[in-house]
Amino acid sequence: MKKYSKSLLFVVFINSFPIMSQNDFESYEKKLNENFGKYEKQANEKYNNYRDKANAEFAEYMRKSWKAFEGSTPIPLPKSPDPIKQPEKIPNEKPLNEPIPYERVIPIPVAPEQPQPLEPIPTVPESVNDKYFEFDFYNSIFKVRLADNLLFEMPDASEKSVSGIWEKLSDSSYNNIVLDCLSLRDKYNLCDWAYMQMLKHLAISFLGADKENEATLFQIFLLNQSGYRVRMARSKDNKINLLIASDFQIYQYPFYTLGTDKFYLIDSNESHLYIFNQAFPNEKQLSLSIAKEMLFRSNITATKQFSSKRHPEIRVQTSTNKELISFYNAYPKCDWKIYANTPLSDLIKNKMYPTLLQLLSGKSEEQAANILINFVQTAFEYKTDDEQFGYERPFFPDELFYYPYSDCEDRSILFSTLVRDLLKLEVVLLHYPNHLATAVHFDENITGDYLMINDKKFIVCDPTYIGADIGMAMPEFKNTEANVFTLAK
Repeated sequence: MKKYSKSLLFVVFINSFPIMSQNDFESYEKKLNENFGKYEKQANEKYNNYRDKANAEFAEYMRKSWKAFEGSTPIPLPKSPDPIKQPEKIPNEKPLNEPIPYERVIPIPVAPEQPQPLEPIPTVPESVNDKYFEFDFYNSIFKVRLADNLLFEMPDASEKSVSGIWEKLSDSSYNNIVLDCLSLRDKYNLCDWAYMQMLKHLAISFLGADKENEATLFQIFLLNQSGYRVRMARSKDNKINLLIASDFQIYQYPFYTLGTDKFYLIDSNESHLYIFNQAFPNEKQLSLSIAKEMLFRSNITATKQFSSKRHPEIRVQTSTNKELISFYNAYPKCDWKIYANTPLSDLIKNKMYPTLLQLLSGKSEEQAANILINFVQTAFEYKTDDEQFGYERPFFPDELFYYPYSDCEDRSILFSTLVRDLLKLEVVLLHYPNHLATAVHFDENITGDYLMINDKKFIVCDPTYIGADIGMAMPEFKNTEANVFTLAK
């Protein structure tokens, strides 16, 4: 969140005066210091009034009749591809120096900067007189400055009632809660989806489970004031609904197309809604990317051991954080591309990386990559998503260490993470119609099946081709064109 510092305002204030000599300036120094406080206050009020004006106009628009819209049915989860038998390397097979065809190169989007509120929300120092409200989110206790006198009720879900509550929430008395929520987002590295869910938990905890409309409106207000592109809607049975815009495909959620944006309907399946379709200044879409590990309270699972068949000296014992796993399990189903740039947790890194780094020390890039690929090939039991879950379900990297089985996309995502973290090499994902593999750009000259991408040679590395070294593509995919997805380094 941007802040207008005193030093910046002072420079602006000074520069508003004509150029003068040093002696003349010194004669004005006392006057400048006296007037600066007044100037700073006027500058802040100017920006505060802009936010107040935006909220006032927003509430006024809200009083007008909301337009009826028809929703689109949820897009179902993709069916699991025809399962490939987990193949093993052909005996005595050696890497060949053959080019592999591909169709196109597609960058996987990295997490954008998170939305920020319409500036500025005045920073309010904490005081001994502040009243705090505590609530639970994945067994972490969060607290915000929110007193009982800020409770509210809606007489009904009409435009007039909703507008009146928005005007109440726009009062400066609620500034602290917005600031504190954004502070929690930063402190715990909450991704956009986690932040949205945190606000839901807060609203229900504060207002009560029986105040469903009030809680949804409060959540919408906090998302709106935090900079997210949200819409408010009313169903035929007078239930307030949250719609949030995202350009990421979210499966199994109904959505409404408003202009060029898809707004996903959260916590409801209504196919017909009356929507308040008014933009708020500087609003931004929700991203499904997860840029940082979210710092939920530790709830450590039992330790598991993972070892490599070819390199028995690799015996990694690690646990997972059940709260993080629970969050991932509740994450909306989306394309596997979202999972590929999600970082491995520090819990697993701290237990596994020292062992791997010690074994990789002094090895060539080829030797190190072969150690890592055999570890991923043989340390995890293979089953397709359909066999394990009954539907397609990519894993975040941590989830391979929790669930008993994993498949090709899960292993490719983990292998790409290990190579980028431990070897600091560039990795791409090779997406075939029913398979996912990787390719690595090495600094060394390595023989093997390869792709030339932007004048760089990428050696095929398949974490599902059991026993295969780097440079060996599965025979059935040697002549199949893949889509190439680039990853963040």
